Amino acid sequence: MVVMIARGLMNTPIHKGHLFHGARISDLQETVEMLSTSCGGAPIVAAGFSMGAIILSNYIAQLGKDCPLTAAVAVAGCFDSLKNMENAHSRDLWQPFLAYELKKTALLPFYDYLVASGLDMELIKKAVNVLEFDSLLVAPYNNYKDVTDYYKDMSAGCLGKEKNIAVPLLVMQAADDPLIDVDCTPIGLEKEIENIFFFITAHGGHVGWPTGNNPNTNRWEYSSQVCVDFLEAAISSWDDL
Repeated sequence: MVVMIARGLMNTPIHKGHLFHGARISDLQETVEMLSTSCGGAPIVAAGFSMGAIILSNYIAQLGKDCPLTAAVAVAGCFDSLKNMENAHSRDLWQPFLAYELKKTALLPFYDYLVASGLDMELIKKAVNVLEFDSLLVAPYNNYKDVTDYYKDMSAGCLGKEKNIAVPLLVMQAADDPLIDVDCTPIGLEKEIENIFFFITAHGGHVGWPTGNNPNTNRWEYSSQVCVDFLEAAISSWDDL
């Protein structure tokens, strides 16, 4: 098993101010290529959670038939971040907590890079939700025209990229996810694209799905097992070819 750590986190170095952002698939691409080279042709599968799921889905959609993965699972990601901009419940109630953590993660360790870029740091410090943070910092810092342009580039479900998906991809989403509107999941697309599968549950929250009378003891057991079952089935099918 390999866990990819996003650039800049856990004290990983960055190069010339090239910070992590949600539309960057090159880090994942290089990781998968390295694994492909070192695994001697064995099947490689992937699971992404939340932002990791967004990046994984976008990577698969952009690479299309050139994607070396055998299968993947995207758990509680967002297939269409542009549509999720309309999610007032997420924006007003839950995103402020995320914005606070993002400012700690991005502003403190990389402050000099951001100041050198000419961004209005005082305004960024006042961002109250993720949408404002992305609009004021992420999009302009990475030379996007605006946050809409950034979200289109970040989403597997924008710009027709979803039509390129060429490996089995399971999209797992809870209808009561407080951050991601379930309507961002394009149910019915599986009728047009044979490699995409949607698993929508009534409950589960965001990367949650707690089970049992004492859910704290098994936490992510349910979602993890869904990933394992789907990926093992895909590998089994791959072995039969």
